[in-house]
Amino acid sequence: MFSQNSEDLVAIFSEMLERSLNPVCVLNQEYQYIYCNSEMANLIGLPIEQILSRTPAQVLRQAHDEHKGIAVDQGDFKTWMSIKECRLRNLEESEFFTHTVDDKHYKMNRIRLSSGEHVIVGTDITDLKHTQVELEQALSELDTLAHTCDLTDIPNRRHFMLKVEEEFRRAKRYRSEFSIVLADIDYFKRINDTYGHDIGDKALQHFAALIANAIRTTDMLGRIGGEEFAILMPNTDLADASIFANRLRQKIEKSPFLLDNGQHLSMTASFGVSEYRKTDQEELLMFSRADKRLYKAKASGRNQVC
Repeated sequence: MFSQNSEDLVAIFSEMLERSLNPVCVLNQEYQYIYCNSEMANLIGLPIEQILSRTPAQVLRQAHDEHKGIAVDQGDFKTWMSIKECRLRNLEESEFFTHTVDDKHYKMNRIRLSSGEHVIVGTDITDLKHTQVELEQALSELDTLAHTCDLTDIPNRRHFMLKVEEEFRRAKRYRSEFSIVLADIDYFKRINDTYGHDIGDKALQHFAALIANAIRTTDMLGRIGGEEFAILMPNTDLADASIFANRLRQKIEKSPFLLDNGQHLSMTASFGVSEYRKTDQEELLMFSRADKRLYKAKASGRNQVC
């Protein structure tokens, strides 16, 4: 137990609160500031003398007008403030988060005392918040890497097959149609052997970009093998998918890849096309048909659609 008298205790607690790294303030029953330490004044963005004896609405309005203190995320200030005050006044205690215009983040705890005063204590969580954001960004990047071919920046085989499976289920349920187009660069090994793997990689990027620029926003392109790509075409029957594949074949043939030495490297591709059949029990049957037709296009002289 403290042996000091009440005045000594007040002095001790006053110094303790003033030297605290936590923002602290006290509001009276009229919801006016009757105490505010330096950390809370820094959070609010105004000198202590401009805070005491005023309400949060008055104080935060001034700070907002001066582009200081707590950031107003949405709507006008009056609406934002009324929502905040309603939440604070009607609860015995509450926890909320806030951040300032200079990107400092705080967790705030408010307690209403039995005498009617409100005590608000904050904790600076800026480093934690930034770490959380960095972690979320890293997880997002990892998720992207897990579903994307790092060379061509398009979906990889695993992600593409998941989308085909989803489209297959949708077609089964709603009796809709869709098609798959397989595209394979002709004589790609010859490109690698003649020009090297670096040029081969750039050729793959060029090929992927040509297809990506040709498909619709509802279509999906994926790299499913070394030089083999696939296109998922929802709401498209075999005839329309074949027409598209033939236009794409012509575009690739007429779009040579420019080498660093100024030489143009021409490429062609072969295509196998299949559509969903109501009798298909799994999406792999579509791939099997498209793959057989791609093999037929290769065996028939390449640079054609089957």
